[in-house]
Amino acid sequence: MKKRLSIRAIPLFVAVLAAIMHFPVSVQSATLEVGTGKPYATIQSAIADAHSRDTVLVDDGKYIENINFLGKAITVKSVNGAIKTIIDGNLNGTVVTFSSSEGSNSVLDGFLLTNAKRTAVSSFLNGGGIYCYSASPSIKNCIIDGNQPDYGGGIYCELSSPLIVNCTITNNWAMSAGGGIFLKSSSPSISKCIISHNGSSGGAGLSLLMSSPSITNCFIVRNGTNYSFGGGISCHNSSPKITNCTISDNSVSTMPSGFEVGGGMYCDDASSPTVLNSIFWGNVAKNEIDLSEDSSINITYSDIEGGWEGSGNIDADPLYIYSNDNVPDYHLTDSSPCIDKGTSEGAPADDIDNDPRPQGAGFDMGADEVKVILNDSDGDGVPDDSDQCPDSALSPTIVIGECDTGVANEISDDGCTRQDLINDCINTARNKGAVVMCVAHLTNAWKRKGLITGNEKGKIQRCAAKIKRKISNG
Repeated sequence: MKKRLSIRAIPLFVAVLAAIMHFPVSVQSATLEVGTGKPYATIQSAIADAHSRDTVLVDDGKYIENINFLGKAITVKSVNGAIKTIIDGNLNGTVVTFSSSEGSNSVLDGFLLTNAKRTAVSSFLNGGGIYCYSASPSIKNCIIDGNQPDYGGGIYCELSSPLIVNCTITNNWAMSAGGGIFLKSSSPSISKCIISHNGSSGGAGLSLLMSSPSITNCFIVRNGTNYSFGGGISCHNSSPKITNCTISDNSVSTMPSGFEVGGGMYCDDASSPTVLNSIFWGNVAKNEIDLSEDSSINITYSDIEGGWEGSGNIDADPLYIYSNDNVPDYHLTDSSPCIDKGTSEGAPADDIDNDPRPQGAGFDMGADEVKVILNDSDGDGVPDDSDQCPDSALSPTIVIGECDTGVANEISDDGCTRQDLINDCINTARNKGAVVMCVAHLTNAWKRKGLITGNEKGKIQRCAAKIKRKISNG
């Protein structure tokens, strides 16, 4: 009697046959959930079980652990972003480690990384928030705050080229160099980041050694070194490409005083940075930028306090927007001399806030592109030439007749508010029943798109049912 192949063995048989015949086999990715009441209590335990292309999805909370990607091409992502999802290193070394040849498909997205410091056993620590060695992961939407290693308070990279985007690196301290970021023989892409309030003995914002990073659309501000040089950036045998960055209010203080150099940037050991469409202003030292004799720099279309030779450069107060407590937020006022003074060649397509470039006649200098609003007759922030509702109803909440729904009257990209669309129902329907039906269709569509909650839909529909006659709400 011939034996039949067991049904249970068929998937294994197919996989073995495919491997022998070199047929591609589709591998289903999985989501491993971490958090209270979830299958995994710790992030590291989920990483240990994860396979290539899996997602480790982390719920809100504080996770006291130090994690390592273990060379896996996985995404470790928070559910609700860095403000609500904290990885606390517990003063026990680097918070997140990439040291097993991770590539761009190893993704860290949306965490607050904090409380890293050398341990009692380890007398030396590279990288507080993140340590990359011979790895090039993707690091997105993170806050790296309150770490204290020897090098690289926020991030340390060696022989690495990670993608670092939309991160805030702040309040870190490096005992030696690189309060925000330290790079050694690395070429990362750093964009749309805020690097601020970091400290070190040298290169408080970024310290570069034999490195060539691309730094675009970043605020590098209010960092400080208490010794040596380079309040914002220090370069040693390095060639960074700095495009549309704002580098301001960084400081250098030395003992004895009088030797402060490179408040914005200091370069030595045959460094050759390139600066385009950027602002160096208000940095505290003898000069905004200082170079050793064996170094050179190419600066064009930039605003440099004290002036700098180069095509399109200016020397004028950039006129930042200031908050109520008289602290600049480093966005430009409408009267800034940096508006339209940059060049399109080599400029990014948008700014640090994802606003498209250019907004006006030309590209702005610095990380911020000032929004230009033309002929906005109803004051809703949408220009009349693209406003589908040029006379918008701008009440803070949706009101139907005399009934205030309490639901926010938000505006869409086409210039129409929710109230405008409700009013269309009221003004075009033939009777009360038609109004109620129109509002029901409208709110059901909003709910399906995730624009309102079920509770908000109910509030709007109940108010629609209360109207006694057709009333326009302006």
